[in-house]
Amino acid sequence: MINRIWILGVLFLSAQAEGAAFDFLGVDVSPRAAAMGGAQAASARDGYAAVYNPAALGSVRSSQVSFSHSAHFIGTSIDAIGFSHVSGLGLSLRRFDSGQVARTTVADPDGANLGDARLTESIASLSYGRALASTLRLGASLGVFQRDADGQRASAIAADFGLLWANAGIEGVDLAAVVQNLGSSLKTRSGEEPLPRAIRLGGAYRLAGSQNTIALIEGTKGHDAPWRASVGAERVFSAGVSARAGWRSDAQTGFCFGVGWHGSQWGFDYALLPLGDLGASHRIGVNLHWGGD
Repeated sequence: MINRIWILGVLFLSAQAEGAAFDFLGVDVSPRAAAMGGAQAASARDGYAAVYNPAALGSVRSSQVSFSHSAHFIGTSIDAIGFSHVSGLGLSLRRFDSGQVARTTVADPDGANLGDARLTESIASLSYGRALASTLRLGASLGVFQRDADGQRASAIAADFGLLWANAGIEGVDLAAVVQNLGSSLKTRSGEEPLPRAIRLGGAYRLAGSQNTIALIEGTKGHDAPWRASVGAERVFSAGVSARAGWRSDAQTGFCFGVGWHGSQWGFDYALLPLGDLGASHRIGVNLHWGGD
């Protein structure tokens, strides 16, 4: 209980620190992405395509809806729903919830008479991507950011822009570039906080002669943060079963793993992210797709 209160206290304080708004955006909502270290700018293809690169909507071959739930080591959670349509339209909703935690003071360290506190942050986005040429896709997203920190509400609006170059001069190689969260600051009672702007540069390589094996690499530069490196791989076996693994330089243990199954209409994805002494984080997702390949 003490650890939970202390860690959530850090979350509340960091939410008020400059540049720390919506830190949960560093957590992958797509279990497929999470299992491959978050390297998705050049490979996003499910209902969360626009979350990682809105230009990927220009390559969507079947309409998809994706649902995911992420359980974390202190009882916090992240839930998300994403929609990608063959027309290039995309919608997404992501929500972070700290859960209820007792308020405490020096006079009342157990928080027995002070009630509970809660932090929630959510983002609703509308996206569009299209192919400008046989190998070039461009896309953009507009998002509304909302925070409720124990009754103190704040909001902001920001945009993402993405590019995807398929078969970029070499057969099987795709390259991507994305800039995220460009827009207004989060307006709070104590002032304004910039959103966590980020740049993602990624590449994907489909093994020669095979569409079933892909290797990924990506670099991400966050607001006031050093570059983060991510690598991942996926192998699709018979009957639609996938095995995935990845690594990211800023993770507690670095390595992550996952599996998936995709049938004619439904799919399931799971990712496990070991966190050392803190335990593990689990990502579970369900996908529905129709009207295409």
